[in-house]
Amino acid sequence: MARPRLTDWLATASTAAPTPSRGAAADRDVALMLSALRSKSPGQWSQNVLELARHFTGAAYLAVHTLAKHAMDSTFSLYERTEDPEAPNGEVQLPWHDPAHRLFEDPNPVDTFADLMYQSVQQLSITGLTLTWSVPSDDADEPREMYNLPTANCWPMPPGYHNGFAYPHGAYRVLPYPFGMLSAPMGQITSGAIIPAEQIVRTKQHHPFLRYDGYAVMSAISQEIDTLEAIGTSRSNTMLQGCEQSLALKTNSPTASDPDEPMLARLRSQFQALYAGPKNAGKVIIVPVGWDLSQVSTVPKDMAWQEGWSQVLDFILAAWGVPKAVAGLQDSVSYATLYSSLRAFCLFSLGPIVRLIARSWGKHVVRPAWGPAIGLRINAPEFKDETLEETKIGNDLKAGIRLVREMRRSRGYDELNPQDHPWVNDRAIASFSPQSPTGGGDGGRENDPEGNGPRLNDPNVDNARPATKADRLEALARAFETAKTNGHAHPIRG
Repeated sequence: MARPRLTDWLATASTAAPTPSRGAAADRDVALMLSALRSKSPGQWSQNVLELARHFTGAAYLAVHTLAKHAMDSTFSLYERTEDPEAPNGEVQLPWHDPAHRLFEDPNPVDTFADLMYQSVQQLSITGLTLTWSVPSDDADEPREMYNLPTANCWPMPPGYHNGFAYPHGAYRVLPYPFGMLSAPMGQITSGAIIPAEQIVRTKQHHPFLRYDGYAVMSAISQEIDTLEAIGTSRSNTMLQGCEQSLALKTNSPTASDPDEPMLARLRSQFQALYAGPKNAGKVIIVPVGWDLSQVSTVPKDMAWQEGWSQVLDFILAAWGVPKAVAGLQDSVSYATLYSSLRAFCLFSLGPIVRLIARSWGKHVVRPAWGPAIGLRINAPEFKDETLEETKIGNDLKAGIRLVREMRRSRGYDELNPQDHPWVNDRAIASFSPQSPTGGGDGGRENDPEGNGPRLNDPNVDNARPATKADRLEALARAFETAKTNGHAHPIRG
């Protein structure tokens, strides 16, 4: 008996008549389940996206801004799958004037591709969901513009009729003010524009139990963020309002009587006016005669704020995958530490995010308009270790697996015409030794029979070396004179 396939099961579940083993109710439930899984209709936010956006401060800003800032340096490429065996990986890169390429190079009259990447990574990192509006052209065939919509400004609307128009897949009402600031119930808001849900591309970090919604890092670590903000608020208030509330003023005279309320208010006002706030820090406190000043609790500076702040900050940055060296929180950073931090940041944090966005745009923007053979690739910026690159080049030279033109290209030198400089197609060997064009051996230059280029791997070089110092000097002078006179030797001394 053949093993049943998933496609057969789905087709049977959605179209076939009820079977004896499965009733009409079960078929209906399966069909509804499939419809819900395939639906692009939005649902109500499970998170307070406005509150999440308001917490884009402090450590959260540092982590998210670092991610989005590096995402701006990402590059994109569009390719077409082909059967050509000569094409690398079976792909041909689309030219710059292709409509698909032009869409991402100039997504709209205001933003660049870098702006679009910053906004997308920012919204994805803050709210766990980024909404990209793919504006269709007049014939609804190809998208003509792309915009990133702030999640807090988008109000999900269910399928139905809104303002006299049908929206079978639901819609988003894009408000001029953030989500939650308008108190009118959904469906009765008159401001903003309604965008069909099928024009909105949702890229999300998956919610643990809601398929349509995203799950923000900020929601997952909300307790740590609140703790860090509380430490910052306490520090700020201590600096602005503090006058050592941990101190108590008490009398040391047995004949003193308790002050009445007016006197307490006057003493409190005088004490705060003289010693409260950061501008009064360091002033000498003069205690009236008959009174003592004593500590009754732990002062703020002894509450381990620094250790607690550092621990929570490290956890928050780790939640977004941002090393402290990349965020600029380390004063002295060695080259090895900086490179390893940047490498880990791009490999484990930034790279997966930009690839997630690329796959989402490729599936919902590129392929529906230009066909399944067209793909989109977004590459995070690469950080190369110069020491590692030099080691790789040295090993390649020892093996002789690089050409001279490849070496020149890796060094950033100008491209040379092989017709004028045929030696650029020679193999670059680590044992390269310059030699006069009139010397023996072909130097491994099959493409340079005229002897106009440098000699590589010449077997006569070692044998032709002068034995003594005087002979070497004489040979060096002769080589210089030969090169100067274009191969016609003239003696230096008469």
